[in-house]
Amino acid sequence: MFVSAMLKGAWQRAVTTATQAAHTMVDSLLKPVEDESEAVPRFHLSRAEHEFLNDMLQCSTSPTRQLYAAAVLRLRERFNCEDLKDRLRELKGPERLEGWQRLYGMVWARLWSLIVTCSILRIITEVQASILAASMYRQPAGARSLQDMTAHLAAMYTHVLDEGLVPISDITSAALASHTSAVSVTQRQRHEDTTAAVTTMVAALAADDTITQLCECIVSTLQSVEASSSPSSPSSSSSSSSSSSSSVPDDGSPVEFVVRPTIDVVTSSLFAKCLGAVLSDAAATVTHDLTLATDHDREVVVVNTVPSVAALSLTSDVMARTHAAAPIHTLCTVVFRSLLAQRA
Repeated sequence: MFVSAMLKGAWQRAVTTATQAAHTMVDSLLKPVEDESEAVPRFHLSRAEHEFLNDMLQCSTSPTRQLYAAAVLRLRERFNCEDLKDRLRELKGPERLEGWQRLYGMVWARLWSLIVTCSILRIITEVQASILAASMYRQPAGARSLQDMTAHLAAMYTHVLDEGLVPISDITSAALASHTSAVSVTQRQRHEDTTAAVTTMVAALAADDTITQLCECIVSTLQSVEASSSPSSPSSSSSSSSSSSSSVPDDGSPVEFVVRPTIDVVTSSLFAKCLGAVLSDAAATVTHDLTLATDHDREVVVVNTVPSVAALSLTSDVMARTHAAAPIHTLCTVVFRSLLAQRA
């Protein structure tokens, strides 16, 4: 059973050591090296460990998709592109042109806010599944513990969406603003221009300053979750007393047990690299979809891309087809292996 000391000093050391060793592994996934066998450290798992971790990660798939759907609905309300488009019909002249320019920026902000939010949720849910896997490995009460923890985590993810989605979308919108406002919606552009625009947007989102702001936002949200779920918090007293999980420390709530190490992972540079990798992969999917949507016309007016971008932001389909699983799985393996080592 984990104890609070492990979740503090020992865990901090494990994260630091594993993060330093794993950097070249993630780098190789983003940019292959000449001699990968020498440059990439291996975090070997036994067959039983590998299967157990994969089972836990599979368990996170369904709730992650539910979170995607919730993010779509909330961002549709926050960026009501359809309402703005309807109102543009009543405008004429410069006001109409200005409205289209604003709509162009809004659809991109909604799409990338969705992708950034879902990328963060995907990484966090899988990292936390890895933390649970390490805590329950070889535990006879693992199934019961998982059921107890799942209920707590479901409430936590709702809190993350409630508290984190708005600041995440604000950070995303600010990073994109100069790139979308610089595009004239009356000019014809080639597919190459659209590809270049997507590449530029991803570069802005993956910039160190933007990633730092996003990580700080996530940490702040997780700390808020931890505070609201602590045993001393009135809102959590009933839920804390009802949990009898043998894998949860006696001096902390179930959510705290998972949130503390998650915050450590988020503040590591390895998390930032994983987030950048997922965003880059999503960009390739977006570019592919937009190319197909405008394939009938090799040169299109920019405003004609608005419906296509808006449609992409109304579904989590882009994230479902984003295949940046390798960096995330690497991070999860590092977390799982490091925690098991601390228990040995």
